[in-house]
Amino acid sequence: MTDTTTTLDAVTTPVAPAESPWRWRLAHRPDVRFGHAAGGVAGLLVAAACFAAVVGISPDDDPQIPGVGIHLGLIVVALIAGWKVRGPVRSAAVAALAIAIPMLWLFAIFGDDGGGGRGDFRLLLLLTTGSYAVLYLLTWTRGRAVLLGLALLFAANWVVFEVASQDVPFAADVAGQTLSGGVGDPDVVTGGDKATETGIAELIVAGVLLGAGVVLDRRRKPGAATPCLLVGGINAVAAAVVLGADIDNVYTLGGFVLLAGVAIGLAGTLGRRRGTSWIGALVALAGAVIMVVKGTTQTASDGGSDAAWSFAGYALVAAAILLVVGILVARAFDEPIDGGEPAPPRPPTAALQDFSQRLYAAAQQQASAG
Repeated sequence: MTDTTTTLDAVTTPVAPAESPWRWRLAHRPDVRFGHAAGGVAGLLVAAACFAAVVGISPDDDPQIPGVGIHLGLIVVALIAGWKVRGPVRSAAVAALAIAIPMLWLFAIFGDDGGGGRGDFRLLLLLTTGSYAVLYLLTWTRGRAVLLGLALLFAANWVVFEVASQDVPFAADVAGQTLSGGVGDPDVVTGGDKATETGIAELIVAGVLLGAGVVLDRRRKPGAATPCLLVGGINAVAAAVVLGADIDNVYTLGGFVLLAGVAIGLAGTLGRRRGTSWIGALVALAGAVIMVVKGTTQTASDGGSDAAWSFAGYALVAAAILLVVGILVARAFDEPIDGGEPAPPRPPTAALQDFSQRLYAAAQQQASAG
């Protein structure tokens, strides 16, 4: 006989609504594997083919019209393809959109004469940022971290571009002027009149984005936190290099890079992220290596065994400093010991020795009391 009560309960019990893709992507990092990654690479190749087609159509003429038309068509096709087909095809569509958007605005703004002032660069940064933001918030591309990351990257560079009054964005007027020499004898060249403003602006952007990433991780929104941490880390390293170049001291440069690594690593620890923590440690290692190599070349310029011993001494000092920093951070933020690995039981001999020592101490106390 059928249990009508159970049947009625099954019918009347409300079913929890399915989580929307937008909320899911905020709270998760997608498990992207080779098939989808290959689709993304295919999308990059399609975008490259479109750019080559523009060059082929107008090798000597004005590329503005074909550049805008072809990349606008690529955007439309990618949006339709991603809307219709999920899986690797959608990954290819996202990758194509990521490249086609800045290329569209680049040809629209600079395609007529190839030149441009600060106003043109400002327009390029703002339109590209806005386009990525629209795709991140609307259509089937909602919530995709790569679009948020690109929007943050262009927005951050717009802030630095304005604050530092740069002639061109992405610190291109400062990049290439910061370092000279080789690994054996690194040297610093001053970064120009705007290096200080550029470095400070990048430092502020890095602090804001790394802090936002930690907050989002704490609120269980890792999908949105990842782009913040990535762009924040890039700006932290860039700020360290630019400020070190401005001070014109290799040891200061290495120290700034080391501090940038510590900041990135702390963001990883606070957000309970393994990858970000390791990236921070590697950046800190790069800063330490810069100082070690410079110290070695200064104290043992003739090379040979003296250089080897000098390198060994500086490397041990740097290792001790990084180890102390690691111990302090691990204790301050209660990191899982050995990655959470359970501690094995103590061997019986050690336990027996500990027991005998306690027994001997108790006997001594009793003898002294008597």
